[in-house]
Amino acid sequence: MKMIPKNGPTSPRAPGSLLLLPVLVLFSQSSCGETKRAAILISDELEISEAQHDFGDVPHGATPSHFFYLRNISKKKIVLNKTTTSCSCAEIRLRVLDSARKPIERKVYRPPKRLTLGGSMVTWLESGEFLEIEVQLLTATRSPTARRENARTELLFEELEMGRIQLGFDFNIVPRLLILPSHLVKLGSFTKTQDVHEGIELYPLPGKPAFKILRIEGEGPQMQLTKIEASKKNGHRYAVKIGPLGKTEPGYQRTLLFHTDIDGGYVMPVTLVGSCIPNLSFSPTDVHFGRFDFAEQASRYLDIYYGGKLDDPEIEVSILGVKDSEKKDASSFFRLMHAKESNSKYVTTIIYNGGLPGRSFRGELLIRSKDKDHRETKLEFTGFNRGSTP
Repeated sequence: MKMIPKNGPTSPRAPGSLLLLPVLVLFSQSSCGETKRAAILISDELEISEAQHDFGDVPHGATPSHFFYLRNISKKKIVLNKTTTSCSCAEIRLRVLDSARKPIERKVYRPPKRLTLGGSMVTWLESGEFLEIEVQLLTATRSPTARRENARTELLFEELEMGRIQLGFDFNIVPRLLILPSHLVKLGSFTKTQDVHEGIELYPLPGKPAFKILRIEGEGPQMQLTKIEASKKNGHRYAVKIGPLGKTEPGYQRTLLFHTDIDGGYVMPVTLVGSCIPNLSFSPTDVHFGRFDFAEQASRYLDIYYGGKLDDPEIEVSILGVKDSEKKDASSFFRLMHAKESNSKYVTTIIYNGGLPGRSFRGELLIRSKDKDHRETKLEFTGFNRGSTP
């Protein structure tokens, strides 16, 4: 493999055979990539300025860049089919340069362009041209705690003989402040009519001076912050109230951005995640019996949770009906036990008494409540006789 000096390109050399030369790059364990020894395969048709770059210590939120250079030293056009990056901690930008490293007006397709004869193309290099690969770190997307990050970007070329080129880069994230409980606040499950209350506190690193919170982005009618007395020296502590949302949102996620006067305007992101569920929910979400011996008794449990505004939703459960595999009524083989543990939790047990002939059964539970959004809810339950075909 031929290396390009960092301060300028080398003179072209005549292409040789397609003997592949491996270059070893070490990657350690991190959230961005797996622990691997990854071989970079470079043919005589390409040369590379370097295969690995260490950014060193990078303050959280900073966005430094580094440039890698690939050069086509063959006499033919080389097509770049695809690029990938191992994590979201960097943005990759590509640009084609001529032999004097002057930019060329050439399209770079991101995502790759589909070719009419099959395959894909990002861009191409004529003989002597360079591909400039800019790696810009996006450290704000990573945890704001002290940590080592490893990542890589891969470039796949049209001819398999040129192999897969992996460019590695790593860096140390340096935190600029501390936060309680975490930059990622887990809210758990809550209903659409409930409020959720959390606390967030930002405070200086040991030995660092006090800082100011200039403004906070992300507040709104359903996300309200109130500043309260700090528990840490020079801390900024907030009570956070979320909701009620008024609608379900299983993948609830919101980000608050705390703009500070640290280092000229550092912005600290805090993400809150949870699951906003209906007022009435069930565990498990189905009550199927599965496959079992119909000669024996069996039972299934259903926990019913209520998180609405009613003091007592007056939940009632009944069996609408059960049919066997011949569509005959089989309700007499089942009974219910229903218990109220509290105004927010009920436990229902479906009991199968045993002795039902046939291959299967199918039934429905009817769940009634005084909640206007959940007047009637139906849940199906089924069972199959072991050793028979449903």
